[in-house]
Amino acid sequence: MSRRHLRSLLGVLVDLSGSMRETYAVDSDLSDRSSGANSRASAVLKGAQKLLARTSSPNNQVFAQAIGIQPRPDIGMAERCDLLYLLEHAPAWACPPSPQGQEHLLELAKERGAFDKAKKWIAECKFENRECWYLYRALRLQEHRIQPLIDALPSNTVEMAYDSADTVGAGLGALSIAVGSLLGPGGMVEGAFVGQKAMKVVDDMKADAIQTQPAYKRAREAITAGMILLRNDLVRLETVPMSAARAAEVLHQFLEGGSRPLDGVEDLIYGNTPLLHALKDARALFARYECENKILLVFSDGLATDGIESIPSEGAAIRAEGVLIASCFLCQDIIGVAGATDKAFYSAPDPAWVDPGLLNLYEISSPLERSHALVKLMADEGWGLPPGDGPVRLFARVSTQRAVDEFCALLAKHNNEDLQHTA
Repeated sequence: MSRRHLRSLLGVLVDLSGSMRETYAVDSDLSDRSSGANSRASAVLKGAQKLLARTSSPNNQVFAQAIGIQPRPDIGMAERCDLLYLLEHAPAWACPPSPQGQEHLLELAKERGAFDKAKKWIAECKFENRECWYLYRALRLQEHRIQPLIDALPSNTVEMAYDSADTVGAGLGALSIAVGSLLGPGGMVEGAFVGQKAMKVVDDMKADAIQTQPAYKRAREAITAGMILLRNDLVRLETVPMSAARAAEVLHQFLEGGSRPLDGVEDLIYGNTPLLHALKDARALFARYECENKILLVFSDGLATDGIESIPSEGAAIRAEGVLIASCFLCQDIIGVAGATDKAFYSAPDPAWVDPGLLNLYEISSPLERSHALVKLMADEGWGLPPGDGPVRLFARVSTQRAVDEFCALLAKHNNEDLQHTA
């Protein structure tokens, strides 16, 4: 089979696994300190967006893969997917702030003349805002579920069972206080404790009663259906390249969605880290194209869960096919370490590095001679070179948004200059 010719093919792997959630959430300058893991993941996407915006020349293509999709063994769900497809379709699923999930659901009930019953029932079931949102989305997309759920909403007979449970609880509470008064000093405290236990029993009785209702079971089925619809809408297992200009537009529109744009996909991500399989996928994609420039940018902590010991050899196999690998290890904080900086090259692993993920990302990165145009470019921008004259790795250990942006911008500038020289 003939291979398609491109001027440039850029691959981006973004780690959204559970271990990265902790890294993104740390109180560092990777992005706004108060906005949490979600926004710090967005900080990485901003760096990628700036890289793509600067490489949007004609016949430049890009692919991007999300690593860390939560698996669904029952439907054969892989742990990675096409990131650009995910981000392009995510806004439609973004969960609104509480209590808007409940409000959307109640508006749907109002359309069917069941507002009062639904309002009390939702309160009794104690559905979270996100659960209400998935239930609402499932019902809107699968309207055949609506009327059976409304018909199954509990009757007054069931509500009387709750009232009986409250009566039993009140009686147990009164009895515990009476018993406490007979126990003498300290007895009232014991009685109050017993009363609290009794009320918990009552709450558990109510919860059990609710969960046996047909309406509750139908709602739970619909919430699960909503989750599956979410996956079907957002998760494309095959990673497909698109033009760099279009990819930059997708990222820009996604990031414009708000300070926490990953809310729409948070139930999909923060799973395991199939980094080895993601690298294999990237190698297969690069093999399909004849390119003047092939670049793979990896944002991760390197902690693969699918064969961490094989990561360096897979990186070497990708480099052997002419791909320049730039790896960006996202760390919590290096600014406070004596002599440490975000803007530094390394010619050998630091003896203090004990993190296997960090060492993996260093090992997969491309070694470049100091005479290489990209090394010179980055050195001119203040990136420090280690002593000696040996090659350095295209590896960055960063903890700030600025360093991520600059690393990506310099890669883009080098790619564009390289293409101009070969034009």
